Amino acid sequence: AQYSLGVLNYHGQGVEQNYQEAFNRYKLLALQGHAKARYNLGLMYYHGQGVQQNYKEAFKWFKLSSEQGVVAAQYNLGYFYDQGKGISQDCMKAFNLYELSAKQGNALAQSNLGLLYNLGKVVSKNHKEAARLYRLSAEQGNKEGQSNLGTMYEKGQGVSQDYLEAFKWYKLSADQSYKDGQFNLGLMYYDGKGIQKNYNEAFNWFKLSAQQGSMEAQSNLGIMYKNGEGIPQEFNKAKKWFKL
Repeated sequence: AQYSLGVLNYHGQGVEQNYQEAFNRYKLLALQGHAKARYNLGLMYYHGQGVQQNYKEAFKWFKLSSEQGVVAAQYNLGYFYDQGKGISQDCMKAFNLYELSAKQGNALAQSNLGLLYNLGKVVSKNHKEAARLYRLSAEQGNKEGQSNLGTMYEKGQGVSQDYLEAFKWYKLSADQSYKDGQFNLGLMYYDGKGIQKNYNEAFNWFKLSAQQGSMEAQSNLGIMYKNGEGIPQEFNKAKKWFKL
């Protein structure tokens, strides 16, 4: 009951959203060994919800939850090792935890594990395995996996090159507001790959991506304003996007 109340407090379901109350309930249960409460407590420390942000504390609770078999905690722990958050970076430990979580169906772990295979990071480069993992993630609706799978189809890495498939996966990712998916989709429209060339569409997708901080999209917007592609030529706006 305490755990359910914590979830309701956290999400504001049927009660007013109260991170402090949720944190207190999760902490109480976490200290008693409740696996999911430990995972949620880690999330609250990670995001700084109901408590000051603290990656070391987040790591501690994710580790405890991970050891109790919580799949999402295993992924998060892998991510912490991958990025060196709250702990020294250890790509081998990240790989092992991603693999453990991915085998149990975690879409984020599948995508990140695919990335390690794609880059040949702590494991031999294997585009085929990367594409397989990206597909598992993408088919679960994961926006990162969708964009990454699109890139494999565009480049013909681990799969036969297929611009139509690349466009399909980029679109699915972009529709979930993922900045890389938006940028990649914009490029397909700009170059006329898998779809008829359309500068207006390219501009719109680049702008959405640029507004989320994609430096590549910002640069492309600057080029489009400079050349008057899909929009009137405006050097001031071109300069603005180049400066970002």
